[in-house]
Amino acid sequence: MLSTAIKFKDVFPRFAAKDPHYDDCPCHEDWEKVEKPQNSELDIYLEESCYSFKKDNKIEKEFDVLEWWRVNSVKYKILSFMARDILAIPITTVALEATFSAGSRVIDKYHASLTSKIVQVLMCGGDWLRKRFGVKKKAKNDKKAIHVTLPSVNDASNI
Repeated sequence: MLSTAIKFKDVFPRFAAKDPHYDDCPCHEDWEKVEKPQNSELDIYLEESCYSFKKDNKIEKEFDVLEWWRVNSVKYKILSFMARDILAIPITTVALEATFSAGSRVIDKYHASLTSKIVQVLMCGGDWLRKRFGVKKKAKNDKKAIHVTLPSVNDASNI
């Protein structure tokens, strides 16, 4: 919107001269603000120097990232909201390979981050793909990998 206003910079004073009730003519400082390219909040954040984990030549062992974003929320309003939303996502400490073990279909309810419906969909999809391409389940002690080439997205009509 402001870039469009720059194209009509000369129009505002002429309009103010013709209409005595028009008093919203931008001043010189307003035009300077518009003409200078503004850095986004992300650009400002990325240009800032990195946080130092050293105090008195000793490395800090504790760093509270939520506290850092709370303190800097005035400077980075939008980024602090994004950081809060992202950092609020619960994480799991279970590796995916351990969760989806080739030997069994047991998924620990307390450590899995997937809903039961998603797990059911993934297991069902796995069964369908095995059936479609004639792949048999690996035995618990079978370590040989089986490579299956799936059709591309453009080829999905053949499924």
